[in-house]
Amino acid sequence: MNANTVVLVSHGIDETGTMALFDGDEDKFLNLRAEYLRPHFQSFFDRHARWDEPDRPSIASLLVEDEDS
Repeated sequence: MNANTVVLVSHGIDETGTMALFDGDEDKFLNLRAEYLRPHFQSFFDRHARWDEPDRPSIASLLVEDEDS
């Protein structure tokens, strides 16, 4: 794998996508790139997102006691 190929792959552009781009087929290029990147993004979010945890403060943390009490 040469240096140019490594850089392209690091940007989500494989050999088929490169050929589509050189052929001027932008739609094919974008679709191929999206297909290539989708599993990488999904894997990233699956590792870092905390899907089962609440994304808001607890009710208890929102309650403020009356200062007069």
